[in-house]
Amino acid sequence: MTNEPITLNINKSNRKVYDEIIENSELKGKTKEVFLLAAVIGFKKGHRVSIKGNKESYVRTEYLNDEDRTIMNAIAIKETKDEEIIQDQKEVFNIVEEYAHVGIKIIREMVFDKESGSFLKKFESYLRDCLPSK
Repeated sequence: MTNEPITLNINKSNRKVYDEIIENSELKGKTKEVFLLAAVIGFKKGHRVSIKGNKESYVRTEYLNDEDRTIMNAIAIKETKDEEIIQDQKEVFNIVEEYAHVGIKIIREMVFDKESGSFLKKFESYLRDCLPSK
């Protein structure tokens, strides 16, 4: 892969949000997974926000496995409608980071909302709501 960055980045202002989620939910110790989940949720929401100029390293790319990279590449291909985007990993990472910036706020709401229940139960409900009705 060409020009792959060393890390996936988050918006500096979201560092506390990530830390709170990882400390206070079933996602404890799952830094990479929380980031990717945030990216997928932001993508599903269809909204991305630039984090240029306000980036902070978060997940080292050496910890990404093939499945993680497939998810990231799929998001970038769908976003750009261009399979060649995967040749530009810097842009793939940028797209995924922008979606994660939106998705982490949604995860935060699930973890810290006033309704009782675990994050996983709330997330399961969220996924059901995302499925098309029969």
